[in-house]
Amino acid sequence: MATKILEPEQLSERVNVLRYFLEVGQRCYELHNFNTVTAIMAALESTPVHRMRKTWDAFARKHRHHMAYVGMFLQKKSWRAQT
Repeated sequence: MATKILEPEQLSERVNVLRYFLEVGQRCYELHNFNTVTAIMAALESTPVHRMRKTWDAFARKHRHHMAYVGMFLQKKSWRAQT
């Protein structure tokens, strides 16, 4: 997933890919597919993706907030407590 995020050369395309993966992650969370949520969050928090400052600056605050919300659940010790 990180490779797909880094692939587009245009800033707007990278932002769209980030948004797409975040929306997929949110839907997977709703479906209790926590393995996929974990994989998506790992890709979004990987060093190469995390260092794309211009891309993250262009990323809407609304989506950044949702990513933090999903990330909060990844830090919990037990998924069972969330379902």
